[in-house]
Amino acid sequence: MRKHLMGHSSEKSSAHYNQRHITNQSNELSLMEQEELNSKIKEAKEKREEKEKANG
Repeated sequence: MRKHLMGHSSEKSSAHYNQRHITNQSNELSLMEQEELNSKIKEAKEKREEKEKANG
């Protein structure tokens, strides 16, 4: 469908653009997952520090 919408006559002519799109999407997803993981790590560290202060 994308090939037709973009005016490509064959799979080969659209392959480069499709691969670039797939790569960009996977990079965005990877970045989102990294940010989510960093957030969880930060929360866990803060909870641990609070617990250590309370136990003192």
